[in-house]
Amino acid sequence: WSAVAQQALRRLELRLEGDLLYPTKRGVGEARKISLRQIDPRRVRVLELVADGQNDSEADVEPLAGLGAPIELESMESKAAQLRLYTGAVYLHRGLSYVVKSLDLANGVATVRREDVNFFTEPRDHLRVFIMGRCDRADVGSLSAWSGPMRVTKAVYGFRKKSTVNGKLIEMCELESEMPPFEYETRGLWLDPPAWVHRDTEDDSAPHAQPPTPSAASSKSPSFSYTRGGLHAIEHLLVNLAPLVVTCDPADLGCQCTRRPGDTHAYRREIEARRG
Repeated sequence: WSAVAQQALRRLELRLEGDLLYPTKRGVGEARKISLRQIDPRRVRVLELVADGQNDSEADVEPLAGLGAPIELESMESKAAQLRLYTGAVYLHRGLSYVVKSLDLANGVATVRREDVNFFTEPRDHLRVFIMGRCDRADVGSLSAWSGPMRVTKAVYGFRKKSTVNGKLIEMCELESEMPPFEYETRGLWLDPPAWVHRDTEDDSAPHAQPPTPSAASSKSPSFSYTRGGLHAIEHLLVNLAPLVVTCDPADLGCQCTRRPGDTHAYRREIEARRG
């Protein structure tokens, strides 16, 4: 970020006072030209399927077989569409509920039908973090902490149906067709836990040993209590404590919420900056 700051100083978009940087009038004007809602240029149009003769709008969409021309409700970023517009999802728009009938990411179109239902949906997704390099090691007690570039991928593979009355789970559903993951590159930090933590949570009777190597970790599924219990809980704790030591909001950070067999770094505690 220092190189970017130096460029902004030369363009008189920032000014340096002591050790602090402040935006100039020119810098504020330039910042206002950037729309945070347009970070992802790939958009998905949400089209409502209606019976023939019910659509009097002049939207630029073709009629579908047995139906009138769909009504375009809105558009959203492709990444958001994967989490909200998967087939079978309940989609809310202006206080009305719709059920998603199809999602075509390649053509940027999702079709929905107006329905009143007694459930809502939540995506079931798997997030993988790939460490692309490491630097800036720091020893914290018996832990070794590292930072470096990461590639994050997230794929939706199903969803939960939950009651709108009491929030209870109704059904666990799988997507009929696999959805391609979306990915982005960012920076993050991770900690290598002491050897005994991994061994003791897998088997209380096992002697202390070295933590698994990446190749060994990817060859079998890490224990549930260690990865999806202990590690994930600590990750959320660190995310919420981060604002005490760095200028950020917990929502700016993410962690590896799911761990599956084959995840190379499943036994590490990882925190990454959300970006993309």
